[in-house]
Amino acid sequence: MNTVGLVRMGLAVSWVIVAAGACARPAAPPGGPSDSRPPVVIATYPTELGTLDELDGAIRFEFDERISERVAGGSIDAAVSISPEAGVLKVRHSRTALTVEVEEGFEAGLVYRVTLQAVVADMFGNQMKDPFELVFSTGGDPVPTTLAGQVWERVSGLGSNGAIVLATDSGGLTHRSVANQDGIFAFRYLPGGGFQLTAFDDLNRNGEVDSVEVQGRVGTSLEVGDTVFVDLSILAPDSSAAVAMTAVSIDSVTVALEFDDMLDPEAPLESVTLVVTTEGGTALSIERVFHEAQYAEYVDSVTEAFARLDSMDAAAVAATLADVVEFADTVEVTDSAATPPGDTVIVAARARPTPTRLDPFPGVRPGVTLDGRRLLPGRRLVLRLLDALGLEVPYEVDASSVVNINGLVDGGGSVPLVRESPPIPDSLPSNELEVDTLAIADTLTGQR
Repeated sequence: MNTVGLVRMGLAVSWVIVAAGACARPAAPPGGPSDSRPPVVIATYPTELGTLDELDGAIRFEFDERISERVAGGSIDAAVSISPEAGVLKVRHSRTALTVEVEEGFEAGLVYRVTLQAVVADMFGNQMKDPFELVFSTGGDPVPTTLAGQVWERVSGLGSNGAIVLATDSGGLTHRSVANQDGIFAFRYLPGGGFQLTAFDDLNRNGEVDSVEVQGRVGTSLEVGDTVFVDLSILAPDSSAAVAMTAVSIDSVTVALEFDDMLDPEAPLESVTLVVTTEGGTALSIERVFHEAQYAEYVDSVTEAFARLDSMDAAAVAATLADVVEFADTVEVTDSAATPPGDTVIVAARARPTPTRLDPFPGVRPGVTLDGRRLLPGRRLVLRLLDALGLEVPYEVDASSVVNINGLVDGGGSVPLVRESPPIPDSLPSNELEVDTLAIADTLTGQR
């Protein structure tokens, strides 16, 4: 081969090597075990509970392997948070480390907590499993004080995954924490004193509470060395009161009034004004008003009470029948139309109609949660009337001073109500009328 041919061959080989290098990706050796272990922090500066000697110094996280410049879910600067807040952060990436600097520097005499979120991955895409936290001092005394709790959604009762929690002390310093997937948050090594806690769902990822974001606030205090737990609910902001949407007859003496918003289940109903009137202006008497969860409890209690009465009746009937069997031979029948001796007549006991249950809406049901810790809201008030509603008679339901879940007290409105005639089953003659036993007085209690 001549010299020109050798040069051309060398150039071709060089291009192949360059192209192969450009397309190369880190990978386990062929036939070897794959790398599935995430990167691990093996050293920090300063050390845990150590002291940062220079206020304008940098914080450093050292890993046990090479890490990727890309982080999950955002920029590398957002991967680190410092509490109390210390100003603008700058995070630098090197082969096996992250370095954190604060533009304004740290403040003397404080205890800082730096949190590295679980967004760092190695070159094979293996991501950290849990956040890493470093506590150090700039001259303050790290006392093991803890403020912890759960951020939960007021409507669903579920923990709020990733909610940001701010704890602002009386001196204006703001400490920051991020809730885990169950809504659990924790602040460590806080100074003693009072704190205003603010939790929010940071939808736009700017790290600040915005007026449209789901949020909640509560005040608390703790002594140095104490551990305090706080329940913190969050809710979407609202500037409009609840408006009555529909009124539906559940049975002849029960009306469900539905609103366009969740209602405060703990707001007293004595201040709520409710009126049910006919077209002529005659007002029906209202026996009782319930929050939706209260009405469900009421139905359960009445059903249970009637079950106990039925059980007592059954025992009494059994005892009577036993007496009839035992003394059947001594019974004298004086009425020829009466039942012959030895036969048994069972008279049907009077029916005890229980209140009608509400049909639930899809989703989370209002009432006490399974753990008994929280009371979830509903969108309905339930009215029990002393006067039975007529069939196909138009009524008007007026409500005012209804309190929604955000505490707005001017809810209400006016909606029509018609109790529709029940459908006639095919098995019944068309002229047979249904008797609503809920409108018949209970001979034992005098109630409907």
